[in-house]
Parts: sequence; C-alpha cells; structure tokens
Amino acid sequence: MNTPFGSLSGMNSSLRVAGPGVQEERQRHLESLELGLIAIIDVALSESTMLLHEGDNKGAIAGGLKTLQFVQDLYGPNSIQQVEPYFLLSKAHQGTTI
Repeated sequence: MNTPFGSLSGMNSSLRVAGPGVQEERQRHLESLELGLIAIIDVALSESTMLLHEGDNKGAIAGGLKTLQFVQDLYGPNSIQQVEPYFLLSKAHQGTTI
C-alpha cells in the first residue's frame, strides 16, 4: 500500500514513548481535555434549556441526552452532576418549560 508516510505506516502502533516529562505532558493533556469537556457540557446544557424555553421539546431532548452522555463520560454513571440533565429531560418529556 502506498501511503504518504512511507515505511512509518508499518511501525508497531503499541510503541510506548518514555522519557523525562512524558507523564507530566500526558497529565496536562488530560486536564486540558477535561476542561474542554466541561465547557462543552455547559454549552450543551444552555442550548438545550434555550430550546426547551422556545418550545422545541424534541431538540431539548436530543440536547439533554447528549449532555447526559458527556456528563457520564466525565464524571461517571453515578455522579450527582447528572441531576441537571435529567431534570431538563424530565421537563422536556412533560412538555413544560423550566
């Protein structure tokens, strides 16, 4: 197979990089990802709430489910942070506004 990376494409993908600072860099990267996911959760929850206020219950449900998925990915399936997305989803399913 002809790839733009030549012989590099055949290298072992399980190769681990070790050296000074690698673990710290990995930790900084994970913290950055966590902060990004928190920002996404905030925006998704705000947008879903806005859709609910506008009467778009289907859109609010879709956004609420995605928000809940992000919350569970970040905090775990038994976290207290799930309360707000579940509350939004219950209101959207009832057809009422917050």
